[in-house]
This record gives sequence, structure tokens and C-alpha cells, in this order.
Amino acid sequence: MKLLRLSLENWRGVTAREIAFADGVTLIEGPNEIGKSTIVEALRLLIAEMDSSNKQKVKAIQPVGQDVGSSVEAEIRSGEYHFIYNKTYNKNKQTALKVLAPKTLQLTGREAHERVEQILEQTVDMALWQALLVEQGKEVAGAHLADSQGLARALDEAAGTAAVEQDDSDLLAAVQREYEQYFTLKTGKARFVALEKSLAAMRVTVEERRAALAAVEQNNFEHQRCTAELRRLQMEAPTLQAKVDEHAAVWQTVSSLQARVADKQKESDAAQELLRAANDEQTRRAELLDQIAAAEISMGDRKASLEPLGQKAVQLKAASTRAGALRQAARNRLQLARRVVEQAQADERYLQATDALALGKQRLIRVTECRQQLDAARALLAAIRIDAEGLAAVRKAEEGVQIAAALVEGLASRIYIQAEKALSVAINDESEQLAAGAELQRDIAAQVSVQLPGYASIRITPSQSATDRETDLQDSRKALDVLLRQYAVVDLSAAVAAAERRAVAERERRSWSEKLAELLQGGTEADLQAELAELEIRCANHPAARPADLPLPGSVGDARAIHEAVTADLAAANEGYEAAMAEAERLLNAYNQADVAHKLAVQEVAGFAASLQDKQAQLMTNRNQAADDVVYRRAVDRAQQVQMLRSELDLLAQQLNAVSPDAARALFDNAKAVAERAFRDLQAQRERLAALEALLTQAQADGRFEALDAAERELALTESDWLATSRRASAAERLWQILNQYRDAARKAYVRPLKDGIEQLGRIVFGSGFSVELDDNWTLVSRTLDGITIPFDDLSIGAREQLGILTRLAAARIVSAHGGVPLIIDDALGFSDPARLETMGAAIAAAGQHCQVILLTCTPGRFMHVGSAELVRF
Repeated sequence: MKLLRLSLENWRGVTAREIAFADGVTLIEGPNEIGKSTIVEALRLLIAEMDSSNKQKVKAIQPVGQDVGSSVEAEIRSGEYHFIYNKTYNKNKQTALKVLAPKTLQLTGREAHERVEQILEQTVDMALWQALLVEQGKEVAGAHLADSQGLARALDEAAGTAAVEQDDSDLLAAVQREYEQYFTLKTGKARFVALEKSLAAMRVTVEERRAALAAVEQNNFEHQRCTAELRRLQMEAPTLQAKVDEHAAVWQTVSSLQARVADKQKESDAAQELLRAANDEQTRRAELLDQIAAAEISMGDRKASLEPLGQKAVQLKAASTRAGALRQAARNRLQLARRVVEQAQADERYLQATDALALGKQRLIRVTECRQQLDAARALLAAIRIDAEGLAAVRKAEEGVQIAAALVEGLASRIYIQAEKALSVAINDESEQLAAGAELQRDIAAQVSVQLPGYASIRITPSQSATDRETDLQDSRKALDVLLRQYAVVDLSAAVAAAERRAVAERERRSWSEKLAELLQGGTEADLQAELAELEIRCANHPAARPADLPLPGSVGDARAIHEAVTADLAAANEGYEAAMAEAERLLNAYNQADVAHKLAVQEVAGFAASLQDKQAQLMTNRNQAADDVVYRRAVDRAQQVQMLRSELDLLAQQLNAVSPDAARALFDNAKAVAERAFRDLQAQRERLAALEALLTQAQADGRFEALDAAERELALTESDWLATSRRASAAERLWQILNQYRDAARKAYVRPLKDGIEQLGRIVFGSGFSVELDDNWTLVSRTLDGITIPFDDLSIGAREQLGILTRLAAARIVSAHGGVPLIIDDALGFSDPARLETMGAAIAAAGQHCQVILLTCTPGRFMHVGSAELVRF
């Protein structure tokens, strides 16, 4: 396919434009936002989108604020076809196709769109065209060529594995279509799952109907078994009832004997309870007599100890009173000594405050001096704008100016004018007078106009690179001027001097700040002034507040000596007071303990007396109810009664064990359970027999055998259909796998022609030491240059971009013999240096001899080295 012509109307910012494309390389130059990239967009939409499309990307091409249609028209050659294709979007929508060859044809609307799709499908490898396209703003990496059938055919021919006219892509497509009838392409899952499910469901239906027919046979057998069991149970029922009656009579006798044993046991338990009550009463009577005797002895002992305790408490109380008087005298002496010590401390603090006030005033004077010096240093720093970072920026800018000037001088051309006779020369309107034999020299970094009045006018234009260097020099000087104005200096030396003054001022600022911090000791001037004000108040109030009868010490040392002396007196007074207080507390505690002991003893005697009276009253009450000998005789009589009842109970228990009550009960319960179960079974068999008779009657009417026969016939047909489908699917799968194996093997063989094509162009760019490595999917893996191999992903952006374009050029050149596709490169090689731009231009020109290449750029001169390019300027 080749693009011959493209025209646009009302397309984004393009009002109207028409471009004719060369067979080889077409170079389209123009500034940004002028509509170069709309060429790629227009081609994409023309081929892919119908004029009726309402997609956002179609709406976006309409010029902003204009209610007009956007039109694109392309003249294209593709295979044997030559046609003109036109579409208008958004407003006045229409599609028109005019086929010029092999025979004329005109179509409109959907028919035109579908006919172009057919032509391109027959003649163009669209996957390759998409892979070769390089759009603006996207990094050019390795092209994805593996899906291109056209490239595969061309590589097949280049590898020598097939004749030119051979094309197995139709066979592969046909096999793929057959394969996709039975399996999904991505996952390989079977598509005839519905048939398999139908077969499985039919098998389940047959099994269910077989089971239903088998259920009828089982019900018939069950009916016969149920009838026999019913007759057996009816015959055994009288015998079982007789057994129940027999064991019931035996159990009645055993139950009567058990009742007598239970009654005798209750009578024995009641007698036992009366015996325990009589024994308990006898024991309580004896314990009460013992308690009364012990209480009388204890009370006598406690009364004997009361008198010594009382005398001791009186003696201790008198001693405690005397110790209290001594403690009060010691407290008075201690309070007097404390007042003297406090006054001595106040005098010492007052004298220390007067000394601190004098020192503080001197420190405040030094702080004020440091503050003034610090403010001066800060003012100097504020006046100097430049700092170390700014100096570095100025120095770097100055270096940039020097480097740019050197580059301009190195690239500048030089003009020599030799005067053979006296003459006047004007260079850029500046006149020069040359004597005979004199020579004039000038460096040229920009366009120069030379006039020889009366003879000729000469205009000299330097190379583009020299102009660029001169522009760089001007930009560097402008950047330096901006920095010099920013930091208020005239040049680099002035900046260095200002930075040095700033460094000195900074050192002075730090020095005075440290001195000020040392004087303030972590505080502020306000804190120091407040501290001095507080000291002045303290010093002013103390003389008036202290006692007038005590002389004020002459110095801090005298006050400290007085303080130490009175402190010793205070310590002695404190020791005396503590000793007196300890002795008073000891005697008071001893008295309290003795007093408490005496009072407790009195209370205990009273408690013993009350307890003894209670026990004597209780004994009297108990004897009034029953005398001691009556309580004893009652206990003996009840013990004899309990013994007699135990003998009678033992005799009854022996009689009961002799008849085995558990066995009689078990035999009776079992006989009754057997009879009840036989009755339940009889009822159940009757119900089961009735249900079976109903099922058999229903089975005779519902035609289960005929239903099974029909289901088995349908199952046979479904199995036959599934087997045929499975065989065809297996054959298609096998053929698909084999063709893919051979295609993968062919892809590996295709790597060599593509690799040779890339290396042939790459040696133009990188030299003879260039080679590349491709994987089986024809993707770049690594680049080798002069023996050094680097993975493709580790290369610089510029190198990856260059290799990506070389790969596309090689692929486009290989498929050119089979019609090919145009290679469109939009704004690439922005990361390439001038030398590499020159060699890449030569490689593009070499590829352009075999295929159509369209270059779009906003940078004039970037593709100047593509010698065969036809230039189109926007």
C-alpha cells in the first residue's frame, strides 16, 4: 500500500491542507500545533471509523466553536487497486469511494466503508502497518512484528523456505476457523460443552428410567414378602399375649413383697431418727454441765488479776503527766531557736541578693553591648544578597558563558579581505577603509552582509550549528545577567568579594550570638531585667521588715557564720525536744496499754458471769422438761426398738431376694414389649401392603417400559453425534497444534533475514562493529557494538529509539516487494546527537529506496541528512 495524496478540511486547527507523498521519503516540517500529527489521526479514523460514529475521539476533531463537518480524503494504491476515499464526520456526514483501477467503481455510505475494508484486508497487512507506526509523544521501543502475516511471508521467502507465489496463511486461517468451531483460541476450552451436557443429561434420564422400572420389580418382590410376614404375625399374636399374662401374675406377687419391704424400711428409718435425737439430747446435757464447771474456774482466775492491773495503770498515768510537762518546755526552746535561725537565713539571703543585684546590673550592660554588635552584623548580612549557593550559581553561569563562547569561536567561520588597491568596505553597515595590500579579518557566527561600493554586495550565512551555538551563547549571557541583577553584583569577582564579606559578617554574627547566649544563660534580656527588678524589691523591703533589736551582719560571710552558730543551737534544741517527746509518747503508750488491759479484764469477768448465768438458766430449763435419768432411759429404749426393726427388715429382704425381682420385672417388660412390637409390625405391614398395591397399580398404567425404550434410543443417537463431533474436534485440534509447531519453527528461521536487514541498516548508523540479537517473536533482545553487548532495555532512550526505527525500516524494506505498507514516523529522534542524526538520515534514505517513508517533525534540520527526502513545509 502507498499513500499518494491526503487532504483535510476543518480538522481540529487545520482549515484546509493537501499533501502529496513521494514514493520514497516524504519529510513534513512545521512548528508545533500546526497539524502535522493530524495526518496520522486522519488516516486512522478514515480506515477504522464510519462517518456516523459518535465516539469521543471523532467528536474531538471538530474545530472548537465551529458547527462544520471535518473531512479527510486519501488517494491510495494497494495491490492492484487504485482508489480515492473520502469521509466527512460530525456534520453533513458522508462517505464516498471512487475506485480507479483495476476497474472503475463508485460507492457511498456503508457500502463504500465495507468495500475499503475488503480491499485492505485482501492487500494490506494491517497488523504490520500498526506495528510500524511511530506516534508523537510515545517512546519508540522495539516494534511488535510477530502478528504480521505479510512480514512472515516476506521473511519466509527471504529465508528460502518457500516460493514467492506460495502462501499458507489462508490454510492457517482456515484451520484456525475450524479449530475455533470446537475450542476457544486463548484457553483451548471445548465449545461443544452443550452437546456433552446433553449427553450426560440423557444418560442420567436413562438411568433414572431404568431405576424406575427396577423399582416396580422391587415393589412386586416387597409385596410378596410383606404378605408372608403379615400371615406370620397374625399366627403368633395369641401366643405372645399368653406370655404377657403369665409374667404379669409373677410380677404382681413380687411387687407386693417389695411394697412390704419399703414400708418396713420407712418404719426403721423413723425409729433411727428418734434414736439419734435421744442420743443428741443426752450429749448436750453432759456438755452443758462441763461448760458450767469450766466457766466457774475461769471467772475466779480473771477476778484475781484485776487489782494488779488497776494499780499499774494509775502509776503510768502519773508518769505520763510529768513527761508531758517536760515535752512542752522543750517545744518552747525549739520554737525560739527556729525564729533565730530563720532571721539569720533571711539576713544571709538579703546580703546575697544585694551582691547578685550588683553583678546582674553589670551583666545587663554587657548584654546590651553584645546586642548592638549582633544587630550590626545582621544588618550587614541583610544588605548582602549573595550567599554560597548564589556564588556557585554565578560561577556556573560564568563557566557556561565561557564554554559557549569557546564553542562559538570554534565553530565560527572567518572571512579574509585582501585589498589589492585602496578601497572602502562596509561590513553590516560598518565602514572600513583599506589601503593597498591591507588585509581585513572577521569571525562570522551569524549572517554577515559585505558591501564593496560600486562593485558587489555579498551576504554570508554560517552553518546552522554555528547559529545555534551563537544562540546558546546569548542565552548563557542572559542567564548570567539575570543572576548578577538578582544578587546585586556586577561580575563574578564582585560576587566573590560580596560572598567573602557575607562570610565575615556571618562569623561575627555567630560570635556575638554565642557571647549573648553565654551572658543570658538560656534566658532573655527580659528575663534578666525581671530578675533584677525582683532583686531590687527584695533588697528594699528586708531592712524595714526585720527586728530592730538584732543588728544586721556586715557581710554575707558574717551572716553565714551567725547562721551556722544558731543552726547548731537549733539542732541541740531539736534533739532535746525529740527526746522529751519520745519519752512522753512511750509513757503515754504504756499507760494506754495498761488501761486497756484493765478494762478488757473487767469486761471479760462480766462476760464470764453473764455466760455462766445463761448456762445455769439453760440447765434449769432442760431439767424442768426432763430429768437427767429420764434422758438416759429414753436413749436406751429407742436403741432397743431400732434393733428389733432391723431384724424384721432383714427377714423381708431375704424373702424378696429369693424371688429375684429384677428378673421378674425384666421378663414381664420384655414380654409386653415383644407383644407391642408385634402389634406395631402387624399394623406397619398392613399399611406397607396397601401402599405397594397402589404403586403396582400405578406402574401398570404409566408405561415405564415404553419410556425406557424411547430414552435408550435417544441416548444412542446423542452418543453417535457426540462421538462424531469429538473425532472432528480432535482432528482439528491435532492439525492446529501441528501447524502452530511448524509456524513457530518457521518464525525461528525468519529471525535471520530480519536480523540481517536490521544489521545492514544499523552498520550505516553505528559502524561495522554493530549487531543485534532477536528472540523468536522478532523482538530486539540486545545490541552489540564493538564487542560490547548491552540488553535492549538497559540502553539509553536515544539508542532504543534509533534501534526501534531501524527495526521498522528493515521490516518495511523486506515487505516492500509484496506491496508493503507506508512507514510513518511522527516527531522521533529527539534524543539523538548531531552525529547520530547524520547516520540515521543515511539509513532512512537507504530504506526509502525500497519503501515509502513519511517523516513528521517540528524541528527544522533534524532530518536534513535524509538526502532523498522530498520536503513539505507547513
